[in-house]
Amino acid sequence: MHGLVLTLAGFRGEHRTHAQELVQAAGALREDDFAPQVTTHLVCAFGDAASRKQRAAKVRAANEWNDNCFGMGRKVWVVRLSWLESCVRTWGRAPEAAHPLGEDG
Repeated sequence: MHGLVLTLAGFRGEHRTHAQELVQAAGALREDDFAPQVTTHLVCAFGDAASRKQRAAKVRAANEWNDNCFGMGRKVWVVRLSWLESCVRTWGRAPEAAHPLGEDG
């Protein structure tokens, strides 16, 4: 997963630590601050209202980038943690479309 830059959104405590360890295991880079010019994947916590609220600004910014700047040739993928887990499990880049954030976004 060399060349991918992941930003985490909505993770707290031990869940954040787990997600950070997965990023490292996958061989990707992690960027704490969401920067759509750099970030290739926004990896989001899924579930409770607190997670939704915590990740809302980053998800909104990614969606705005994708809506307004996709013609520039690069999309920011907004995915669930399951995408990153699948990447580590298979030692390769899993299909992002199989792990969308979905309606909960």
